[in-house]
Amino acid sequence: MLFCSIMSKVPGRKHDGLLSEKGGQGFPYLVFMDETGKVIGKPAGRTVAAFRQGARYLTLERQEKRTTEEEVEFLELGLAMGSLDPAKAKEILATLELSDEQKAKLEEAIKAAEGQAKIRALVGQIKSRQDVQSKGSSIGKQLYALYQEGVRPAKGSQESIAMYQLMITHGLQDKVVAPARAGLDELKAALEGNKRAAGFLKQMEAQVTALEDSQK
Repeated sequence: MLFCSIMSKVPGRKHDGLLSEKGGQGFPYLVFMDETGKVIGKPAGRTVAAFRQGARYLTLERQEKRTTEEEVEFLELGLAMGSLDPAKAKEILATLELSDEQKAKLEEAIKAAEGQAKIRALVGQIKSRQDVQSKGSSIGKQLYALYQEGVRPAKGSQESIAMYQLMITHGLQDKVVAPARAGLDELKAALEGNKRAAGFLKQMEAQVTALEDSQK
């Protein structure tokens, strides 16, 4: 489908608030919507694989009947895209007759979705640079606590970049090395190959290294 992407403000343009209406806070922002404009879900990344997962989810959603294997796949995809609430997934899980392997796989997907929801709720509190200055450290501290518990954002998601940046913010502002280093290492991995981010990462490396040196 062809589309026109206008990145600047055009006076009088219709639907100028569409991005925020659909849950976006910045570019790029990708969602799957139905023919009425209702948001169905968000792909975890901007890869071909992520789009294929979204297409597969929509295909399964429209099937009148699904096999047990397809039902498990449908639930997993729905959780990954944020289309299915973890609590609802637990209710559905209780009604299915699954093998131990299928059950364990779905329980892991539910756990990951619960963690993603916690990350999204915290990251969503940051809407401006002023918010980063006033509460970035506090939110970064909470995100690092989740990180220590083993909670991780979906790879390629917008929340992943925000989470690791806020962990760095917490570490630098509160003079705590561990969250700053962990956040930077994760951010490097997430932005590997991104030439535009090279300068920013170099700057962050210098600041985190200076913090580490100051505490030796």
